[in-house]
Amino acid sequence: MSARKRSLVLVLCLAATALSSVHAQDEEEGPYDNEIGYRQALMKSIGGHVAASAALVTGKVTEPGHLKIHAAAIAGVSNDIPKYFPKDSTDEDSAAKPEIWMDWDDFEKKAHDMHDAAVAYNRVVQADGSAADVRTAFKSLTDTCKACHEDYRKKD
Repeated sequence: MSARKRSLVLVLCLAATALSSVHAQDEEEGPYDNEIGYRQALMKSIGGHVAASAALVTGKVTEPGHLKIHAAAIAGVSNDIPKYFPKDSTDEDSAAKPEIWMDWDDFEKKAHDMHDAAVAYNRVVQADGSAADVRTAFKSLTDTCKACHEDYRKKD
């Protein structure tokens, strides 16, 4: 066999090994791995926007126009949080407590309260509300986050 053919066979064998490895990983995934991964990314993004907003609202950082971006992002992605918690979609890597599904109505209410507070916060920010009004709306938002996390999120 020529060197070129041996190289081709080697490449094909490596490719087949890689594909079988990917397939084996897919088989090991839990039924909600994609949903959990997306949910975690979504919640981290909200947390990032809240943390950035806190730096701006408290005056620790001054970046003209950024508060509007963060407020709009929080309001935009928080519109249907319960959708990202399909029944029993938890695993050892998830911070979601099983209590979410045991008291779904309360969880859903808290998630909707958070979205309502995010929309109100965004409205004040977009309207160039006073610093006091922005702080009040931001505190209402973070209070709703805390209310849900206290009951439904595992401690780090």
